[in-house]
Amino acid sequence: MKEILKKTNYYYSIHNFDKAIELGEMALKKTNDKKLITAINFSLSSNYLEKGKEVYGKDGDNSLYKLSIQFSRKVLEEMPYSWQALCNIGTVYFNTKNWEPAIFYLSEAEKYLNKNNPYYAVIVAERNIAERMMNK
Repeated sequence: MKEILKKTNYYYSIHNFDKAIELGEMALKKTNDKKLITAINFSLSSNYLEKGKEVYGKDGDNSLYKLSIQFSRKVLEEMPYSWQALCNIGTVYFNTKNWEPAIFYLSEAEKYLNKNNPYYAVIVAERNIAERMMNK
């Protein structure tokens, strides 16, 4: 099962989100291990987020973004302080120009991330942009 998770991460890294999603969905059906399920849910959230960017950009279809949020929420049920899951949700809202929830989730992600982590600056910048856009 962990080998499948490694493969989903590989497919994510080469932007083959369809294959990563296929493997992740298959893996969920084959395990009862809560930690592994949480890791798979995060992987699915991230893959749906990335795939959703393309689809939403073309025709405004947010169904993949909704799946990203759904899988992030499952992660948060097990790991309420997962800055990655909070960031995924915030990014979905950011990408759909829903500034208020974007700011909320990105601010929550900031709370649980070490300021020395390179992602911290990215999250802060995204939140700052959302705040500026909301105040326009």
